[in-house]
Amino acid sequence: MPPQDQNDVNSIIQYLEDYHGLNAILPWFEQDLAAIFQEADDPEKRNISLNYSKFIVESMGLTYVNELQIQLNDKLPIHFRWEIQFQEVRPISGYDYQLAFDLNLETDQDKTWLIPEIGKAKIGVDEDLSTFHVEIGNVKGQVDLVELKNEIENLYGQGYVQNISPADMSFEIPNDSMKVQIVFQSVSKNSETEKAVDQLHGIILLGKK
Repeated sequence: MPPQDQNDVNSIIQYLEDYHGLNAILPWFEQDLAAIFQEADDPEKRNISLNYSKFIVESMGLTYVNELQIQLNDKLPIHFRWEIQFQEVRPISGYDYQLAFDLNLETDQDKTWLIPEIGKAKIGVDEDLSTFHVEIGNVKGQVDLVELKNEIENLYGQGYVQNISPADMSFEIPNDSMKVQIVFQSVSKNSETEKAVDQLHGIILLGKK
């Protein structure tokens, strides 16, 4: 479930508990959650009381988020850092070269390499930092950074998120002369810029066909 939808469920459950009670939604569940909660919240067995809304939300298989935190996050500037699953040793088959890049888009908006038997390889972003361009020999391609940002945010939310699936931040450039795959290992944006992203770290894999 997208983070915003999950926050909406949290808000509704907490509102119901505060103003109407949660009895009306208990029939949604196969188990008798009221009885289970009452048993778990027995003051003779616990030193602290349980959070009923949290218990219901987690019974749905969702992550509980306090309503105050939801409201606070809505008022904060958008910021995030997304990282793919880290692999200290990773076999790479079917490729001849790996090009590493680390761009702070406020100061470094392009990078160039000279590749044996291929020629010049260049990456860069356009002036509004919305599109990532790749040019390797006669092969050209691009990644829409705004679309990437929106898709990852929808899947994983904002903030600092690790262990994102590499498939969600990898892109192939289709062509007949070579295999080209872009892998963004981390994508981030601080709270002070209006651009879609402001830092890109990753690799480009090249393989001659």
